[in-house]
Amino acid sequence: MKQLRILLVVGIMLLTLGAAPAIASSTPAGPVPASLAPASMAPTDCGPVYTVKWGDSLNTIAMRCGITILALLDSNLGITNPNRIFAGQRLNIPGGTPPPPAPGPATYVVKRGDTLGTIAYRFHTTVAALMKANPLIGNPNRIYPGQVIKLPVTPEPPTPPGPPSFTRVQVPLIAMSTNGPLGCGDTVVMVTRNVSATIAPLTAAVQQLLSIHDRFYGQSGLYDPLYNTNLAVQSVTINNGLATIKLTGKLSLGGECDDPRVAAQFDALGHQFSSVQKVQVFINGTPLENLLGGKGV
Repeated sequence: MKQLRILLVVGIMLLTLGAAPAIASSTPAGPVPASLAPASMAPTDCGPVYTVKWGDSLNTIAMRCGITILALLDSNLGITNPNRIFAGQRLNIPGGTPPPPAPGPATYVVKRGDTLGTIAYRFHTTVAALMKANPLIGNPNRIYPGQVIKLPVTPEPPTPPGPPSFTRVQVPLIAMSTNGPLGCGDTVVMVTRNVSATIAPLTAAVQQLLSIHDRFYGQSGLYDPLYNTNLAVQSVTINNGLATIKLTGKLSLGGECDDPRVAAQFDALGHQFSSVQKVQVFINGTPLENLLGGKGV
């Protein structure tokens, strides 16, 4: 899994050589000392949340903030295509703490790439509060660029301390032939799924992924390379940032392009949660990477 992510970063770095402004790129892991950064890239520009400026890329932001591209990607799971960021987009900077809550403007015009989750974070509120303020939004997963939504004047009070409970998880599917970073030019796209309230969201996310048995997800055109498998969850654990997913059953894939797709699916499945830094998958006790290559198990 780690090798795949490193190859992804190297690929983004190569694209950077010919990238236009505001198109994200990346560079090999390793922070750049502040003394080596140009004056216009002073680390003082960085904070817990960074607002993308015209001409920025993931590469220049990482240099400015003295962090790595991988750290930026891990802290901003909403970036489905690392080569596409836009001016005005707000990125989480690893190691920072969220700014104090502040009242937001009365309305907000949705931009390309926005979700209710990213808008809620940007204005220090919650998706539930946004839905309450916009009763005409029947489906929280369907907003569109140019749509005007109302924002709560003040954020809702924080949830009382206690074990976190999740009622939604995200499932990674594949947008094929999109000139994306995967081996066959594909891109991972996260789809929200409702689940019963749980304190084990990664387990719920794995179960939701394995429950999809259609080749294409609804009318979205998103492809699920695991649609023809017969797998069940044996156990899911997270220990010191390592997520271990153990499955049983039969893995059946459609060809060599499905190999990087499935690897990326499980990687994104775990990394949607901040407590996960690395994901390893076993099927009938065998590491997933040993089963890829079109052979199945």
